[in-house]
Amino acid sequence: MDQLVSTILRVVGRQDLFTAEHAGRSAEVSEAISNAMGLDDDAIRTIATAAKLMNLGRASLPQELTTKPGKLEPEELATIRAAVRASAEMLQGVEFDGNVAETIRQVHERWDGEGEPRALKGEAILESARVVAVADAFTGMISARAHRPGLSLDKAEEIISSLAGTSLDRKPVTALLFHLENGGGREDWADFAVSPSAAE
Repeated sequence: MDQLVSTILRVVGRQDLFTAEHAGRSAEVSEAISNAMGLDDDAIRTIATAAKLMNLGRASLPQELTTKPGKLEPEELATIRAAVRASAEMLQGVEFDGNVAETIRQVHERWDGEGEPRALKGEAILESARVVAVADAFTGMISARAHRPGLSLDKAEEIISSLAGTSLDRKPVTALLFHLENGGGREDWADFAVSPSAAE
């Protein structure tokens, strides 16, 4: 299964290097959060796999959309967000050890119940999805893109902290901040601000 996931990421990377890079980074951050929360190995594996595969559906989108420089229009952003749900549908019949497809389906739910697709609230959202949501948001903030640099770690911490208790669960946010300050996260993720194309 790990080999299959790695193969899928390589295929996605041929079309959209930024998406593939984001998937690997989100999985790394997800694992760090999960460990800081004291989750068991099965939960950590489910969370990391979901983080790697949540953007699989973007492979079916036009490349000019997924690599568009500049700000996305609202309808374009909606299309990309819908691709996450498409990822869940693609993986629905695959037998993972954990609930990977449902984790992906719930990543855009919000702690305050204002998310999608089902407006789940609080602990009605799978813990795995709440962890991936924090990792996905944080990784997106600090990672460079073709059209913009990544935010500084300090700024990303500030924004993530402000979202705790509204769009994001406080527990994984707290675990992320703990890892940044005490678990080596600042050192490990300092290079995320470098565009993958620039690093080649």
